[in-house]
Amino acid sequence: MSVLKDASLRGSPREWAAAAIREYLAFGCDALVAEVNSGGEMVETTIQTVASEMGVQVNVKPVRAREAKSKRAEPVSALAETGRIELVGTFPKLEAQLAKFSGVNGRRDDRVDALLWGVHDLVFADSFFCI
Repeated sequence: MSVLKDASLRGSPREWAAAAIREYLAFGCDALVAEVNSGGEMVETTIQTVASEMGVQVNVKPVRAREAKSKRAEPVSALAETGRIELVGTFPKLEAQLAKFSGVNGRRDDRVDALLWGVHDLVFADSFFCI
């Protein structure tokens, strides 16, 4: 599995939704995986509203964490250690978070968490810590 881009950003809901939709379209994605623990239905509603304003349709796959990030990270870490995940290019901010990642809730590790959710959706589907 190859990581092609870190498009993480901090912005208003409209800004992050529009950015996520642009990446979804640019890469021809099947789904936009969105964690809904903080924000609930607002996350999916915002994405769908902005998509409609952009004149596009987006398949949003909401996921909800039931365990700590550290648990979600364990199988992803195992894949990375065996060389089954590669970063294509350099991603300084993501790499800095990966190097410091501890799995402690409340830390600034949004880029790592996005990577974890993406890998889980592609590799483990609905069978791991999401409902």
